[in-house]
Formats: sequence, C-alpha cells, structure tokens
Amino acid sequence: MTTKTQLEIATLEERLKRADIKNDPGVFADLIADDAVMTDQEGKLFGKQEVVDAHQPPGAQKFTRFDVSDLKIKDLGPAAIVTCRVDLKGKGFGGAMRFTRFWLKQHGRWQIVGGHISLVLE
Repeated sequence: MTTKTQLEIATLEERLKRADIKNDPGVFADLIADDAVMTDQEGKLFGKQEVVDAHQPPGAQKFTRFDVSDLKIKDLGPAAIVTCRVDLKGKGFGGAMRFTRFWLKQHGRWQIVGGHISLVLE
C-alpha cells in the first residue's frame, strides 16, 4: 500500500529529476533545507549552496541520459528516506550512482535535510 507521504515524496523526486535534467537551480534552492548536510561519492561534505551552484547556469543541459531506477521511499511519518539508482551520461562522464536522501516535513512542507551519493562499481 502506498501512503500519502510516499506519493508526495515521489512527486518531489520527479521534480528533482527534471531540475537536474534542465539544470534548474531554483528547484534545488526550494527543496533543500538551508542547514542540509550531504556527503558526496568521495566522502566530502557539502550543503545546499554547493548543490545550487552546481546547477549554474540555469538551463544548460548537463545530461544526455538520466535514468532513475530502484526508487524506494520509506515513510517515517514526518520524515522519509529515499534510495534510488541513477544512470547518468553527459559530456565527458557517465556511470551509475546510488542516492540516499532524507526528507523532513517542517512548517507544512517537505525539504531534503541530508543525503549521500555513492558510485556504483559494477
């Protein structure tokens, strides 16, 4: 059975995907909490501003392939954990990554408060 939270998060995850494809920093500015903490595939910590900056200039397409699979959303009430695989291809790079995102509903809206990225080594 799919919960209301899972449906809401799935919609937000689709919004993130489209923002990645279209390079829309405004979506990331909206959906990532100001105090979010994330870890990249090299173990470095980063926050909201680094994600927003990585999607500049707006509208510049970075990816020729962006396929999301194995999306799982765990409903924890006012929080949710998302895991997924993303197969990417763009200028000069390509590969598969696993993402974990921690969503929290604060002040009536969902935002990402933490996350982790790992390379998929096959």
